[in-house]
Amino acid sequence: MKKIFLIFVGTLSVLQLFDSLAFSAVTGQVEDIFGYPVSEAVVTFTDVSDSNILYRAITDSDGMYEIDFTTFVNETTGIEPKNFTLKQNYPNPFNPSTTIPFTLYKDGFVNISIYNVLGQKVNTLINEHLSTGPHSVAWASTDDSGMRVSAGIYIYQFTFERRIETKKMLLLDGGSTRDHGSGSIYSGGSHSRVDDAISKIAGSMKYDISITGDGLLPLEYKEVNILDGQTFNISVSQLSKIPEGNFSMGSSTYYEQPVHEVSLDAFEMSVTEVTQHQYETIMGTNPSWTLIGSTLPVDNVNWYDAVMFCNRLSVIAGLEQCYDESTWECNFSKNGFRLPTEAEWEYACRAGTTTEYYTGNTNSNLKSAGWFYDNGKQKTHPVGEKVPNKLGLYDMHGNVWEWCNDRYGSNYYSESPEHNPPGPDTAPWRVIRGGGWVSRDYQCRSACRDLSPPEASGRDLGFRVVIRTQQ
Repeated sequence: MKKIFLIFVGTLSVLQLFDSLAFSAVTGQVEDIFGYPVSEAVVTFTDVSDSNILYRAITDSDGMYEIDFTTFVNETTGIEPKNFTLKQNYPNPFNPSTTIPFTLYKDGFVNISIYNVLGQKVNTLINEHLSTGPHSVAWASTDDSGMRVSAGIYIYQFTFERRIETKKMLLLDGGSTRDHGSGSIYSGGSHSRVDDAISKIAGSMKYDISITGDGLLPLEYKEVNILDGQTFNISVSQLSKIPEGNFSMGSSTYYEQPVHEVSLDAFEMSVTEVTQHQYETIMGTNPSWTLIGSTLPVDNVNWYDAVMFCNRLSVIAGLEQCYDESTWECNFSKNGFRLPTEAEWEYACRAGTTTEYYTGNTNSNLKSAGWFYDNGKQKTHPVGEKVPNKLGLYDMHGNVWEWCNDRYGSNYYSESPEHNPPGPDTAPWRVIRGGGWVSRDYQCRSACRDLSPPEASGRDLGFRVVIRTQQ
């Protein structure tokens, strides 16, 4: 009786694993970096083995999405159904044999193989061309040599035209003393062991996962190995809509003279500096030097790093690239992402204010808006912890300096056009704005402009991005 009791307990714990393995959907939630749900985000899973096959979902009001793997979007032919249905084996649990039913909606080559929880192939049940219609195959709990296998969890993998689906099943008593790595049910089973096996045998089930949408900074995860029934949550950064308008640019300080009127078309700007998580996810590397953390601003990036990031965002979002990476010139007529011009940066930072900082004129006012020498504690800080301006932009003062698109011209303000000034045509260095965690208060002023060689990077040098408002 003791042995029977142990089998029963083990069976219950193993059966609890089954519900997670019907490969029909992946669910998750999209949130912004402050933890609020993001609605109407477009989540796309692209099959790494065939980039023409896409699965898409749009988040609801709670930021939730569900990717339905029973239909996909073929970029060439449109929405198509999956060409087979794989059902759960029956009986399940079983002893000594079980039947695996499936239906084909078109003729094609089918492979059904059995694996143990170590990811080792145990037997191949079908490996042939089959016709449209219902089918089934039986497994008598034997390996490919005809020997009975031991009790435990097994995984059957169905392959049809490069599409793969897997399900779990439980053999109660295989009647064998051979160890096939099945994982005895007497131990109660191991969830991680089963998931590791699924990951191993379904290694080709990899997806590039992108998140796009109006008002979002695009994000893409490359070659993610998705397990059946997995929850995949995503954090994204949003864009703030900056309305068209006029403002007085500059100050009475030498290199900020003369104060001059500027008018700008509408654009959108990332609400925070680009974070290390965003940069590493897009570019595959994190160059940051000061501190490492997903919500910290990326630092130690040069101007070229920043514009290549912008181009990559444009590709993910299906937009035109603004930068020619052979000449590094920016084409402002393109609809993709780029660095802000110096005028756009100051206009967005001021957000209608005329004071030194968007929170006022004093050092104390600056402390509420940004991290700088007096309060920065010699390090970067997570984005979005200080008071935003009226346009919802965070950290425009301090934390890290921000690259602008413009070349730096000390006398440019005397000759710049009034409407959408793009910066000088020729000059060796680029503009940086906003100050950083090692900057003095005067360097963090809305009007303050500084310069850096485009190939230079530093522990307090980062960026944010803009995009022109889509018509």
